[in-house]
Amino acid sequence: MRMPLGTPLHLMKYSKIEKEEELIEQLSRHSADLVSFFLAACNDEQWVESYPNSMKALFKWLTDAHIHTNLPYHFFYQVIPPTYQHMEFLKAFIPLDLTIKSGEQEYFFNSLLLSHHSYYFRRRIMKECSYVERRILKIDGIFPQTMEVIEKFALTNIAEDVWKKSPEELWALLKDLKILGFALLREACERVLHRYIDRNNVLEILIKAQHHSLPLLKSGCIEFINQLDWGVRFLVTSLNRLSIEFLHYKSIALEVFNTLSSSITHLTFSGKMAADPYFKMMTNHTPQLIGLDLSESAIFLDHLADFPPTLQELCLSRCPWVNAEALNILANTCPHLLKLDLSNNEHLNYGIWPHLQHFKQIKTLDISRCIQINDNDLKMIIQACPYLIELSLANCQKVSGEAFFHLGRLLPNLSALNLSRSLVIDAALIDIMMHCKNLYFLDISRCDSLSEKGVLEGIKRCPSLKKVLLKHSPISKNGIELIRKTFPYLELEIE
Repeated sequence: MRMPLGTPLHLMKYSKIEKEEELIEQLSRHSADLVSFFLAACNDEQWVESYPNSMKALFKWLTDAHIHTNLPYHFFYQVIPPTYQHMEFLKAFIPLDLTIKSGEQEYFFNSLLLSHHSYYFRRRIMKECSYVERRILKIDGIFPQTMEVIEKFALTNIAEDVWKKSPEELWALLKDLKILGFALLREACERVLHRYIDRNNVLEILIKAQHHSLPLLKSGCIEFINQLDWGVRFLVTSLNRLSIEFLHYKSIALEVFNTLSSSITHLTFSGKMAADPYFKMMTNHTPQLIGLDLSESAIFLDHLADFPPTLQELCLSRCPWVNAEALNILANTCPHLLKLDLSNNEHLNYGIWPHLQHFKQIKTLDISRCIQINDNDLKMIIQACPYLIELSLANCQKVSGEAFFHLGRLLPNLSALNLSRSLVIDAALIDIMMHCKNLYFLDISRCDSLSEKGVLEGIKRCPSLKKVLLKHSPISKNGIELIRKTFPYLELEIE
């Protein structure tokens, strides 16, 4: 029997088989061989035309095995791309083994292809169709138009109908897809909706994009708004956040705030913006507010008591007004603060650090570029914040020796540590890595006091580590390759 072009050499043993039925029977006993054979067959249209029954049998085996065997899903995933790539001549051989009933309508799918696009359907197929002769799923509350779109999409991997739909139809489709999955189809809907963005509807679309977890559409709205002179600048953040910086308090900026206030999670005020009466109004009329950025602000101490008690994140970078009194007021006003940024405040000294103990729930602290911090300062900071899980000491070059050894021993729960541009040495790094059993992120960029041997030994002592930044480090290319070879699971960032 002729083998498909490009058949791997280890499968040529099957060329001795004469009958198609026997070929499928033999291949089905060796799952890996069957998949390899299938991949070769997909690339040989003439073979498919010559042996249509074999191609049907291969598709049926893969479809059934996906449901009835214990093989992992990634085993089947490898057959999906070539199937879609050659769908033009393979479509006739794909079994539509699954019927989905929605209302009075029936829709027909290949369960393997459908499972690839939708975890919702994959879970239901595995649960409800494993031991039944006819594979039927019932689904309620889904628009018929949605089912028609996904029926075509599951078989072609092309969202051709989406481009023809109105905004109202797209939003209805997205509502259903939020339940059903189909990430590529959702992205196609977002791209089409992006075309409809204008000055009059951009805020409404932004709110919807935030609510429906649509990252492409949300980014498109932010990009559009940031090009307008509305006195606000939106920051690109994670899906569940909406962050705005106010540049002035003119009417258009206030209109933006009034429209979005119930969705805003983070606000930024710099310069004298935080000293204006509007500041208090805005911070107290954003029910979802969890983060406040006052970098380079000129705030007055009597404003601090007006901060919302719900704050969890506070950035006070480059704020000359920060002192012991300010920290004490903030600790009382914001008892739930989890993240505090004091970076670039070179005026802070030993009289400030003990007051950090009043932030009882602090988990993340950034004191990077506080170049005045020395060994004694760092020890006081660590003792005042014993529950830290994230700490940044970037460019704190007066810290050396014993202070680094306190890090691992007094902060054993650290999960993220930034030591870039510091004077940490091999022994201290190894000690930190040995004691911080949950450390998954480490930045040691531009740490000239470290050696290849020290870094390698440190990584060896910390199996929880997932990512290391080594930008502009003294470690050679050979050293980098050795780390990659020794720890293949580790993500390295060197540029």
